[in-house]
Amino acid sequence: MVLAHHGFKNRLFPDEPTLNRTPYETIMAGIKVITDDLLLRNGAEIANVYFTGHSLGSGIASLAYARAMMYIDGLDSRVRICDAYLFSSPIACDMPSAKLFNNSLLKGACPPRTPWRIVNHHDAVATLFPAFGDDPNYAYPDSLFAFAHMGTEVKMRRNGKPSIAANNYAPAGTVATAVTGIPPNRAGKVPEGMQVPKWMIFVQYIPLAGWMFSHFPGLYMESIQAMSPGTMTWKWKGAND
Repeated sequence: MVLAHHGFKNRLFPDEPTLNRTPYETIMAGIKVITDDLLLRNGAEIANVYFTGHSLGSGIASLAYARAMMYIDGLDSRVRICDAYLFSSPIACDMPSAKLFNNSLLKGACPPRTPWRIVNHHDAVATLFPAFGDDPNYAYPDSLFAFAHMGTEVKMRRNGKPSIAANNYAPAGTVATAVTGIPPNRAGKVPEGMQVPKWMIFVQYIPLAGWMFSHFPGLYMESIQAMSPGTMTWKWKGAND
């Protein structure tokens, strides 16, 4: 048996739906309408679908993405579920669920699909809750502290330091690279009008209070704009990272 966070699961698959279909079914119906239209109007051979969300939306998107990758929802065979970009993603499931999901990422897709969990600084929602289940060797899988994340964590770093990519399922020698379609003269620079006040950046370094402050979506946008393409530092994700 595998378990998922009840709150996130109930947002997608309510125990007592108020409509004649679940929110997940509504999402997939919308994806089907849009992808069918794209395939018909543009004559495309493939329709790529990406998932994203922030905070609560990220937790919900994680479970929706995991279900969508099973390809059992009646989408056109030309629809391809690609990566997910999950900002400030909280813990969403237990150890067996995370292991089953993460192992499936390495099978049957070319290139492999990845849910990228983007973390700004020490965002409390993404990093503060117990996640000992991230260590595949954790000895107490039924513990209340054995929640686990899905996918690959990317911790954004400033001042020219490479960002850190981490998971517990990729093979040895894995390399994670950040790429961009932004012109080189603009990459790594925050566009005019998108900067946040410097005091907001400094507040993030205050223990506890700053970790909560790092959750602010505006700081995520600013940090993403400040990132440049390049190779990230790779780490094996364990309980004490």
